[in-house]
Amino acid sequence: MKRFIMYLAIVVPALQIGMLAEAYTIPGTGQNKCYNSQGNEILCPSAGEAYYGQDATYQINQKSFTKLDSNGNDLPDSATSWAMVRDNITGLVWETKNSKDGVKSYNNPNDADNTYSWYDPTVSNPGSPGNGTDTNDFLEALNTSTFGGYSDWRLPTILELNHLLNYGDQFKDKNEGTVAINTHYFPYSQLFFYWTSTTFAYAPDGSWAIQISDGTDYYPSKTSMLYARAVRGTIYHNNFVDNGDGTVTDNATGLMWQKSSSCDLTWEAALSYCENSELAGYTDWRLPNINELVSIVNPEKYDFAVYDIFLNDTKRNDYWSSTTFSNCLWTYDDHHNYEYSCYSYSAWGIEFTLGTKVTLPKAYKKCVRAVRGGKQDIKKIGVDPGYQQFILTPDDKVSLYINSSNVYGHKLVDQYLPFMTISSGNPAPINLLSDAGIIPLDTAMADMHSYTFSFDPSGLTLLGMVSMRDLGLNSGDAFLYAYAYQNPEGNPVFVMDNLVYIVVK
Repeated sequence: MKRFIMYLAIVVPALQIGMLAEAYTIPGTGQNKCYNSQGNEILCPSAGEAYYGQDATYQINQKSFTKLDSNGNDLPDSATSWAMVRDNITGLVWETKNSKDGVKSYNNPNDADNTYSWYDPTVSNPGSPGNGTDTNDFLEALNTSTFGGYSDWRLPTILELNHLLNYGDQFKDKNEGTVAINTHYFPYSQLFFYWTSTTFAYAPDGSWAIQISDGTDYYPSKTSMLYARAVRGTIYHNNFVDNGDGTVTDNATGLMWQKSSSCDLTWEAALSYCENSELAGYTDWRLPNINELVSIVNPEKYDFAVYDIFLNDTKRNDYWSSTTFSNCLWTYDDHHNYEYSCYSYSAWGIEFTLGTKVTLPKAYKKCVRAVRGGKQDIKKIGVDPGYQQFILTPDDKVSLYINSSNVYGHKLVDQYLPFMTISSGNPAPINLLSDAGIIPLDTAMADMHSYTFSFDPSGLTLLGMVSMRDLGLNSGDAFLYAYAYQNPEGNPVFVMDNLVYIVVK
């Protein structure tokens, strides 16, 4: 024990700002075509031209998926059989469905035809229990069987399921209609509503659900029998900071928002307004796409369903996104042949009273809140095992990872995440980042078992997206963190496998 403490005192340290904000990259919408207000597809305009700044202008964080086998191993994109899909932008892992034959089979939780009532016994409005036919039963079936090697499957939040959608031309199947999800990775998707884990705040006997045929959302009664798709991974939590200059930054996503609103703008005028805005010294403002706009919806509130930092500056009106609503349908032509037609004279928006997505004719006059940033071309720190040293400026935004691979092959008991800062040459006391919060190491020594940290089973855990200045560090300071564990097989009793040492230049 003494050896462990002395080693930490030399190389590892403590966080002074509380828990790190989890980084969350907002994926692109999948829209790669441009449209005018009349619904016509147009060549994507150049800067200064009409309709510049719509969704397809900015190909930010374009969608990327990887097929996974039943053990979580990567498969080639050409694979014809797979069990799960990893969203390479958000890091979330999604269940895939099978056996879409019109017959429910509740012995198979992956059956595409199964529908469920919404039930969560851990919340105050638990919903409607079934007998093998509610969402809790569905998740228990996945988790007790350790589907894919994991036991932390859950329903997606409304934000997560929204971000899985594809808002480009929907994937087409003339036998089944259109579906707003990439069927190359998610075959056997039903066209109807899928549950989310998010209770409807205005009427808690309902929960949010999303219709996969076109991406619209609704809040059915929890007694309704709807489809469900499970997910695993870190849940996004915003980290809004008022910059005091008319802007708000979400340190989790990297987006900077205009705090106030401007209204009485058509969609075309809203695009122009954002592109020509100059605020807080920045000129790269744009109209947010629908995935970005839903990230400031607070689904736990109504009237207004927006986070408090925006509350006094939000109007009782609809807000534009840059994303066109491309409503595509299979129809018969005059010769009774199938043809595929899209109607694109509306755009997606948010109605913030309840927080619902809406589709609005582009000629309507609505409100806007500009955004900038969000592209996550960010350096990853701490991905590899062993000792790693990095040199950063105070304002370099990085994703902090910790590798929890056990290079010595020890049998693991308790695992820990010690960390510390060195400011002006003075080391701060060593702390542990634990599931129970941040605790000084000196305090934790009395009961180390209570201050463990849950690392991702994959062996690579994302801690957050920060700059050293966010941690209160400046040039000449340092930040260190490590992976440590208890070893029951001999000396040393505590082992540190991996250490990350960041010097601020």
